Amino acid sequence: MDYSGVVKYISDDDFVLLPETSKTVEVTLEGKSGSGEIEYTFLLPDGTHKEVQNITVDAYKPLELEEYEKLISEVYLPDEITVSIQNVKVGEPLTITVKGKVNGNEVTLKNVPVMFGDVVKFTDSSGKVTFTPNKAGTYTITVLDRFGNKKIEKTVKITRNEYNLIVGDKKIGEKITINLPDNGTVKVFKDGQLVTTLTGKTVEYTPNEVGVYKLEYDSNSYYGSTTFKVRGKVNVRLLNSEQSSNTLQNVVYAGDTVTFKFEYDNGKNVDDLNVIVALPATAFGFDKNMAMMMALADPSKFTPPFNINTESKVTNGMLTVAIPEDTEGILILKVPDTDLIEGGTYTFKIENRPFDYTPYIISAVFVVGFGGFAVVVVKNVGGIRDRISSIRTRGGEPPI
Repeated sequence: MDYSGVVKYISDDDFVLLPETSKTVEVTLEGKSGSGEIEYTFLLPDGTHKEVQNITVDAYKPLELEEYEKLISEVYLPDEITVSIQNVKVGEPLTITVKGKVNGNEVTLKNVPVMFGDVVKFTDSSGKVTFTPNKAGTYTITVLDRFGNKKIEKTVKITRNEYNLIVGDKKIGEKITINLPDNGTVKVFKDGQLVTTLTGKTVEYTPNEVGVYKLEYDSNSYYGSTTFKVRGKVNVRLLNSEQSSNTLQNVVYAGDTVTFKFEYDNGKNVDDLNVIVALPATAFGFDKNMAMMMALADPSKFTPPFNINTESKVTNGMLTVAIPEDTEGILILKVPDTDLIEGGTYTFKIENRPFDYTPYIISAVFVVGFGGFAVVVVKNVGGIRDRISSIRTRGGEPPI
């Protein structure tokens, strides 16, 4: 006996059947709908004869059985379960997929409780569940059955993630506040040198010097860095003047040596800064016509109208400029703009020092005062003489 299709097994497919006897064989069919056939081969004295029996199976389950199997599938999990994991960084979604074998086929399992740390969630219709870890470390993922018993465990390592620090360029004296995802340290570097180390989840820092800064953040779960520039606005004033230096109100005098103060908005001294000092051409012995011709020949060395540029360095916030005698015009200080400095142009009117009458006034007062004293003395002498004469007239003698 040969068989195929839905016929799964025949208990005895080769036997001898004697006349007037019978034989019973058991035929096992597949548990599914379909068709098949059994081919019988008879070896008779007159030859070989074959018969084919066609079999059609219409499999069905009683409603009670279907409900029972559904209940079983919802309560019990398959013996073979697999867990796959995607993404293992702090702050990123961690997706877990749970699958199991049902009737020999691997399928995703829904409504399965999954524990990550001490948090429990259930898989969705696609067999997936998502957690978002907020700290780095080693965690255990546990798949539970629907009675809360452990079915399978898997260990996963959550690694640190990079945190995007955003600060942007600042002005000198401007406070920086940074909110961090986790307690940690922030090292502050200026021009490559460590300035300070901040700690906490919210840190603040106020840069008081211009330069290129770098922040390095480090915690158990995050790391990150950023670089930014701190710029400063330069203010210039006469050291002994309270007036603003952006108008012609400030006056310096020919023949004087004057000192200028260079400061940032926060009052810090400007140091190691090259500035342009533009004195009138008359300070160098040139008249306006000669200065104009020189300016046409090399404009880069001149500032209108007739000022000749020279470069000087500010040290410890100070710059001293000697103004020659007989200089007429305007003194111009130019602080160039750079990546770190907001400069400007500052002008000071040069005038001849007013004539000082003080010595002459003192002399005049002295002369007048001396004359008055002389007159008084003469008068006093006359009075003494009169008294002496009076005494002599009375016959007395002046005391010796």
